[in-house]
Amino acid sequence: MRCSPGLSLPIHRSPITAPRRETGLSKGMQLTLNDTNATKRGTAVVVTALTPRIASCFDDPALASIGSCTVIGHLLRRLGAGMAQWCDEFVVLTTDSGIALPSIERESSGTRFGVFLSTRASLLGCLAEYVESAPEVGSLLTFPELAAFPDLVTAEDMLLFHQKSQADATTPVRTPGGFLPVIYRAEALLRLAAMELSEEYEGDILRLMAVSNQLDGAEAGYGFVVARYDPAQRRGIERRLLPASCLVGDEHSREAAARVLGEVGSGWPADCRAAQAYKRALLDIGDRVMARPEPTPARLSQYRPLHILFASVARGYSGAEASWLELIKNLDREQFVATVILPAASVASEALMEAGVVVELTRWNFAESALRSYSYWSDLLTRRTADVVDINGSAGIPLLACARHLGIPVVTHARAYDLVAIGNELQFSDLIVAVSNDVRLDVLRNDIREHRVVTVYNGVDLDRFRPGSPPAAEARRRLGLPIDGPLLTIVSRIAPEKRYEMLLEIVARLKPEFPSLVALCAGEAHYGQEAYFSALKRRADTLGISSHLRWLGFCRNLEDVFAASSLLVCCNPSEPLPRCAIEAGAMGLPTAGPRSGGMGEIIEDGLNGLLFAPNDVEDACSVVRRYLADPVLQQKLRIGARVAAQRFSIAEHVERMSQVFRSVANAG
Repeated sequence: MRCSPGLSLPIHRSPITAPRRETGLSKGMQLTLNDTNATKRGTAVVVTALTPRIASCFDDPALASIGSCTVIGHLLRRLGAGMAQWCDEFVVLTTDSGIALPSIERESSGTRFGVFLSTRASLLGCLAEYVESAPEVGSLLTFPELAAFPDLVTAEDMLLFHQKSQADATTPVRTPGGFLPVIYRAEALLRLAAMELSEEYEGDILRLMAVSNQLDGAEAGYGFVVARYDPAQRRGIERRLLPASCLVGDEHSREAAARVLGEVGSGWPADCRAAQAYKRALLDIGDRVMARPEPTPARLSQYRPLHILFASVARGYSGAEASWLELIKNLDREQFVATVILPAASVASEALMEAGVVVELTRWNFAESALRSYSYWSDLLTRRTADVVDINGSAGIPLLACARHLGIPVVTHARAYDLVAIGNELQFSDLIVAVSNDVRLDVLRNDIREHRVVTVYNGVDLDRFRPGSPPAAEARRRLGLPIDGPLLTIVSRIAPEKRYEMLLEIVARLKPEFPSLVALCAGEAHYGQEAYFSALKRRADTLGISSHLRWLGFCRNLEDVFAASSLLVCCNPSEPLPRCAIEAGAMGLPTAGPRSGGMGEIIEDGLNGLLFAPNDVEDACSVVRRYLADPVLQQKLRIGARVAAQRFSIAEHVERMSQVFRSVANAG
């Protein structure tokens, strides 16, 4: 049977047969569904999907038990008390009975929370199973696992916003993980769980909604409404003062949470002030952990080349890997000796070996926190006598731990946004190189001091990417394309975040005005994206533009692609620094892209390219239409693109990175 508020709660084991509640929400906060048979239903607070890994944190000494409970106990009590007037269900979802349940049962004792043991593995599966067992619940406020400092004052405003918008989901804009909930309508979760794409994206519910809308929308009976709640706009919260995540997941974040809880005690504020104190504590702990002896500039001989050990776990090949490879291949071999460690053979390893770079393939995932990983890196760093370790994005904690133990400085390249997943790796890096100023700001939210983050733009080979090589007619002939007619090009792997479906809409809308219009798609669908790729092709058939598309797959020879094209189109609103826009510009091909991310650090609107509102198909169509219809504008932007690309030469990039390597090596 279901739990009663205010009592120590039993453990629910699914499936649950629960009687419908007769009483509604207090203070009139009954949420109404947007279907024709809408009924008033309750609202639930759900702490989501506690896994064995997270459950193991309960007994970690670093949690530093506060009073009679740990950090998670404080969270449950805080949520139960702070949201009592708005919600009437409080649930902790878990998937493991052997490890998680005893600890969760202990921590939830005396709170309003009950435990729901799910038989499903994914977050969407867990939530859908809970919704099936609780028909009286209409909306779910889902908080991430071990979120230490949720802003309950803002969460109340967010719930009111969600109710007014009548959305299927309401998500906060660019706020720390765990700081605010994501709110779902129960019926929307059940519809999502039954969808074809759910197997690929069931770990990311909001993305699944977006993909469904982009590819099928109302035609398939979906048309999910996702509302964006901006706390900075509505409540004046400054995101730069907040950590990237309020999740309690590692030793140092648990130590910081315990310190803040110990200081504020029962006076723990319900708004963002606790999260700000948490960030200050993390910075202080980071300074202590990263403390090194005074620099010893004379430690290295100026006559000996520095040995740089490069490592990356990336198995695919994209702009990030291409930029890393260009750096390694173009280093001055009289000043630097390079060794590259990769987990498996790939396009990257093949290109490096062709360039004469020493490459070692481990044939296993060296990033995993296993004994053999630590043993491998300790032996390798000692045997190779590396002066600096350079990490492309991520290479795991074992490498960082061994490098720090041996006193070898680490440089990490940040080439993406939302870096919470590798937050620990960033914390233990001596210097972080961001590929754009926009990415640098995102890195700083991960509780890292400003002096440890520098911006170094990627570089391209201006001798390889140059105008007229090859001629446009020859490039089109080699690609099997019509000699005449406008050609729009997208260069990117095929994935939902790249927004290929937006290009399809542009082609469909412009086809009547430009009957010979062709779109060239240069990129492949990586493992797990097959359903998305298939849905794209079905969408093209529905729009009647399949004959106007050319799917090239992965392309090594991008010179032909750029030479043949009329305009490069970038649809992803979150590109850190799109390499394809730089390469295309060097060949005199302008880019039309969103006014967001690092795009603005490459494109000056109307001078060397064109910008449109992010995710706005109508605005993008207007921009592309104006370009294709105006030869004078085309010539102006082609010249501007060539000039602007000179700022991103590989020579300049290598010189900047050489200075970085010398600086960190001599500082020890």
